[in-house]
Amino acid sequence: MADAELAYSYLEQAEMNATGLALTVRKQINGKSFNNSEITMWDVGSLILGLLAAVELELAPADRIYRRIRKIMASLPVIQDGDAAYPPTLINVRDASIERRGFDACDFARLTSAVTRAAQHTALGDACSQLIGKWRIAGLMQGGVLNNILKTRIQSSYQSHCAHYQTRVLPALGQSETRSPYREAFVGETVADRTVSLLYAVDKIGILPTEPLLLEYVELGPSAECAVLTDVFLGAMKHHFDQTGQLLAPSETPIDTSPWFVYQGFDLGHETRWNVSYRKEREVVFEPVASSPYGIFSTKAAYLWYAVRPCRHTRKMLNMAQEHARIDGFGMSSGLFLDGYAQMKNHADLNTNGIVLQALAHLKRRTR
Repeated sequence: MADAELAYSYLEQAEMNATGLALTVRKQINGKSFNNSEITMWDVGSLILGLLAAVELELAPADRIYRRIRKIMASLPVIQDGDAAYPPTLINVRDASIERRGFDACDFARLTSAVTRAAQHTALGDACSQLIGKWRIAGLMQGGVLNNILKTRIQSSYQSHCAHYQTRVLPALGQSETRSPYREAFVGETVADRTVSLLYAVDKIGILPTEPLLLEYVELGPSAECAVLTDVFLGAMKHHFDQTGQLLAPSETPIDTSPWFVYQGFDLGHETRWNVSYRKEREVVFEPVASSPYGIFSTKAAYLWYAVRPCRHTRKMLNMAQEHARIDGFGMSSGLFLDGYAQMKNHADLNTNGIVLQALAHLKRRTR
């Protein structure tokens, strides 16, 4: 509960009164604050789901949290684009003005998961219906796949680790004929055949992060494909620890130094199984997590893994986060640098704290 209260304090302190939204990254240096006021629909989803978890954990009066969620939903802009209508890629948390036009299918799936989950609360039903009623995404579907809209082109979201998560969420919007590279690869006469085929498909897509894999567990319950990949992922982390003594908790994470954001996870098709990816000017760099200065132990990944797969190993991950990632009076730190497990001091983000709350609410449900 102390962890939950600390994570919720981030959501409260970062709140914008006009919109109910929250600053996505907060950093304090020598008493001065450096904040990011741009928010994606993924982070809006994490905020709503974190607030719903706070209701479940009884961290604040439910009516107060419901009012904030209704304000958030009412503030979200919608782009009218011919027959289609959708939330933009990026907005400003202070006034919900559009910072970047376009459409991100993965982020939209996260927002949809949050809104459909919120709709299960009677006090939020009308607000959810009104928001969903503004969206028209049928024209963005092509061959069972929801497309991204970039600055100059349309891009399929099929070859991504988010595509399977989308197939679990989009039926709530009437899109039941959706395609998943995981589902289409998970075929064969035996479990071993299906697993090997699935792992080849995962390798073709690229680095497998903790999210949205474990978010499917927490929000929707695991599909067969999700359960298999979770077992393989956890087994690989255990093996790495047994071989090297290094405790991993890989995820995509904002960091407090350039390049500011890194992607890391399980890289099945490479000699080094754990890699970090980031942008260096126009170049995309790949490095082994173990030796990269940007290898991060993700706080939210540690909580998610223990919530979904509680065991001796994931308890070590949780202990590491509890011992080193707490920033009293501020929130949970985004993570720790793998080199010595030093904290990103006074650096916290919305996605991390929202997901920590989700993981803790999931743990509460498991122990009932």
